[in-house]
Amino acid sequence: MNEEAKTIDSGIEISGGRTLRIDLNSISASSDLSEKLFENHAIQDWIKGEYPLHIFLDSLDECLLRIDNFSTILIDRLKHYPIEYLYLRIACRTADWQRLRILERELKKLWDKDTVGIFELLPLTRRDVFIAAKTMGFDPEIFLGEIVERDAGPMAARPVTLKFLLDTYSNNKKISYGKIDLYYEGCKLLCKEPNEYRKASGHTGSLSWDQRMIVAARIAAMTIFSKRDAVICDDSAFIKNNVCV
Repeated sequence: MNEEAKTIDSGIEISGGRTLRIDLNSISASSDLSEKLFENHAIQDWIKGEYPLHIFLDSLDECLLRIDNFSTILIDRLKHYPIEYLYLRIACRTADWQRLRILERELKKLWDKDTVGIFELLPLTRRDVFIAAKTMGFDPEIFLGEIVERDAGPMAARPVTLKFLLDTYSNNKKISYGKIDLYYEGCKLLCKEPNEYRKASGHTGSLSWDQRMIVAARIAAMTIFSKRDAVICDDSAFIKNNVCV
């Protein structure tokens, strides 16, 4: 999102357009949303003018305000804006976006449905991992060989755990963990709270990482035995898929 915003910034300087970037992980109440977005001077100036405004809303899935409340407030305010001059980008984890069908539908009503695009970032490819290893100064083929030897492909396909693999490899130019220990350490990392905003605000939950690991293990067992790849906490999903908890 930041790179996209920088690209837009450099391209609209001549035309007089503007960009507004907001990380939603710091939003905990509707008053915060109003202050940081709708009452932002960039929005207020844009309403009075006739130039393009590009809004980037990142980390919707980490927003401390309920996502459904956020959607309702956002749509209600957008209806009063000159959207012909507005370009909106929202970043959200795929699993959380599945709960935002109403937001998606309403956005398509505001703009022509053919101009509203929904894009999903796919897992990292072998080429991506190759480039990451080369950028770190490693021999990419040797690093990939370590990944294959430990069946760590799923870990390498995610940025957070790929960084863990790269950091582990950088210590002595090999992945010293065995397969079981490697996955254990990777899962431990995922069970910890990496978001500094949540840590600072105290919104990290009451469970320790090892308690989260136990919960995650039970959910993993459910998905394996039910042959499902996700658990969605939604009444309609429960009726449709019969795998909701």
